[in-house]
Amino acid sequence: MEPISGVDRLIALLNQRLQVRADRRSGPARPSSARRSDALAAVRALAATADQDPQRFRRALVETILLSRFGDQAINDARFQQIVDRVALALADDDEGLRLLDEAQRELLSRK
Repeated sequence: MEPISGVDRLIALLNQRLQVRADRRSGPARPSSARRSDALAAVRALAATADQDPQRFRRALVETILLSRFGDQAINDARFQQIVDRVALALADDDEGLRLLDEAQRELLSRK
């Protein structure tokens, strides 16, 4: 069994917050395990861009995780992009969120 990584914790944190919001609006909805595996693979691929602006990398990381939740078709939706921006900013403004983003970035860079 693989140890839980920063990426896994970040995905869990985002999924938990999304689940709370979804439960308030309707019934529970969870991403499939296949979709989660695809998201992790895509996030690992983002490590190649981490030498760019850290905020840009963090946003791309958040976008990839949220796409695993909402589906790839959301990428072209302007409202989805606004959500990605707001979530990335909220995580960066939260000590725990920023720590998880930084930890995930370091882990991804170490796997290059």
